[in-house]
Amino acid sequence: MATSYSGSMHLLNWKSKRKLVDAATGIPLLSITQKFWSAHDRWKAFMGDSTDEKDLLFTVKRSSMFQLRTDLEVFLATNTNENECDFKIKGEYYKRSSVIYKGNTSMVVAQMNKEHKVVKVPMGKHAFGVSIVENMDIAFIAGLVVILHELYEMTVAAAAGASAGAGTSAAIAASC
Repeated sequence: MATSYSGSMHLLNWKSKRKLVDAATGIPLLSITQKFWSAHDRWKAFMGDSTDEKDLLFTVKRSSMFQLRTDLEVFLATNTNENECDFKIKGEYYKRSSVIYKGNTSMVVAQMNKEHKVVKVPMGKHAFGVSIVENMDIAFIAGLVVILHELYEMTVAAAAGASAGAGTSAAIAASC
């Protein structure tokens, strides 16, 4: 199953929305929203094109506000207390070495790997594969990878903005 995703920003409700779409049919599999200005970068995934709470499938949040490596907690919709996560994501997305675990166990359910040994298929330097255990929902794992990608893009943008912003502030201060 091939999938693709697209996104849009809704500035009135301060949420970012992404859709995971089946590439063959164009049917939305998941809608993923991010709550801006949350302490732990909370994301929610909904069934299909919906963003209604009744269609919530899972939420993802950082396990702590400040992280050097990715450490995310995933809660299925039925886990409303969020005392213990249902899945955990650890690793370094920029190195394409993230691992998804079942809860707080060492049981691996999916793992990103750099793909360099594909024969006769042109692949960019940012390409990677995902190994998924049998009987695991592929759309669920793809949704988690989309969230990992978005978190990485936000980190890169924030770093670029911080360095660009510092230069802009200095230029404005110097001209006053």
